[in-house]
Amino acid sequence: EAQFYFSIKNLHTLSPMYIDAMFKKAALVMRMLEHRIGLELLLQVFNKQLSLAMNAAGQKIGSGLWSHMLIST
Repeated sequence: EAQFYFSIKNLHTLSPMYIDAMFKKAALVMRMLEHRIGLELLLQVFNKQLSLAMNAAGQKIGSGLWSHMLIST
């Protein structure tokens, strides 16, 4: 990160080329996961994450606790 002029942790300071490369890389990672574990298991993981997020969003907790949510599937 030291070689970049602006922080790459904030989407507002990223260049459009960097964002485009990040989206392409994310799509490739998703396809790699699908090929590795299969579509059905990948969808189960996404559904589990969605249900965990929906349950956590309904509870009155501090915003700092979101980082403690772990993938357990």
